[in-house]
Amino acid sequence: MKHLYILLLLCVLTPFYANAQRNFKPGYIIALKGDTTKGFVDYKEWDENPRSITFSTNGQAGNASIHTVADIKAFGINNQEIYTAYRVSISKNNVATGTLDSFKDTASVTDRVFLRTVAAGKNVTLFQYTDNLKQHFYVSEGSGEPAELKYYRYLDVKRANQVVTTNTFGQQLQRLVAIYQPGNRALVEQVQRAEYEMDDLAKIAFAINGLEQTQKDMAAKRGATVFFAGIAANATHIGYRIAGVKSNTSVLPQLNAGFNYFFNKNVRKLLFRTELNLTGNKADATQQTVLSGSNIYTERLTFNQFTVSLVPQIIYNVYNTDAVKGFLGLGMAANYSVYSNVKYYVGNTEYGMASPSSTYISTIGKAGVSFKTFEIYAAYTQPLSDFVGVDVIRRSYQLGFNYFLK
Repeated sequence: MKHLYILLLLCVLTPFYANAQRNFKPGYIIALKGDTTKGFVDYKEWDENPRSITFSTNGQAGNASIHTVADIKAFGINNQEIYTAYRVSISKNNVATGTLDSFKDTASVTDRVFLRTVAAGKNVTLFQYTDNLKQHFYVSEGSGEPAELKYYRYLDVKRANQVVTTNTFGQQLQRLVAIYQPGNRALVEQVQRAEYEMDDLAKIAFAINGLEQTQKDMAAKRGATVFFAGIAANATHIGYRIAGVKSNTSVLPQLNAGFNYFFNKNVRKLLFRTELNLTGNKADATQQTVLSGSNIYTERLTFNQFTVSLVPQIIYNVYNTDAVKGFLGLGMAANYSVYSNVKYYVGNTEYGMASPSSTYISTIGKAGVSFKTFEIYAAYTQPLSDFVGVDVIRRSYQLGFNYFLK
């Protein structure tokens, strides 16, 4: 387990290091008076809209300065994202099911914040703002001030705590459709079906502007999925826990396939990976104990194993550039194994033994380097449960290669 603890410790500590790493991308800032300065913006994941950014005229940290919503009007990362500072009303009601109030909470606060442009056009602009409470959407007409699209969820205590949903944003959008796309019945129905989600609202905003979504590459769609396939050398070690053990390490190929989901396709620092692995193991472990004199007590366990694993992981790019990324990952594997030739010996006598559990959970730690089209990595895997009926431990090491599919 010490290998896993080391990887876990690295995964915990590296975000602190990574926060210090700069990710300058070509961009600009717009001063309060309207002057534009071109340079480089330190582009982060920004799960919540930033209140300040780091800007450098030459892309060097030594030349960097901090700018907040109080001293700039807007900033952008070229061809990727635009943020504009507005003083807006921000709703404070909960919408997550586990946090709902027992009344319709219409409370709000007013603050100057950076709104992220989702969809822009001649008639309306859709913005997104995410804080530590929830995701908000705003819409402005022409050069007007943005207004929040309202969405409420609360518990009706008079009806056994039934969840009540008020889609006020639908009424707001219907008004805009009537003004800019009168008679567009299909768009009216689209608004009626819409959820309070970016994809649904962005499609409506593009339609109000007279554009098809396919006509514009939405930089505001941060999420992206990349599929991959690969192969690895899987070295599985099996042995007894105590001294005096002769154990073997079986090295067999492992096939990999899966996908990476990037939370921000432009930054690509944090991603969620789902992977399917196929591999095998040929085990042979022997334990010898000296009882007295020359008497030796011998135990031996052999078996063949074929395993299919589903492995969700969180991958963090500790070193992150466009060309090269160094990453650490941590995950859990749900395994299904088929066993054959399971044999257990005491001395020269073979004893019957039931096959181990076919389903079990493993932990996995991973480190590697990725390039634009492929990655190489090393991983360590250990089951959370021991081999049933015998005091035997298993652990596996992988050295692999994955190719990213376009």
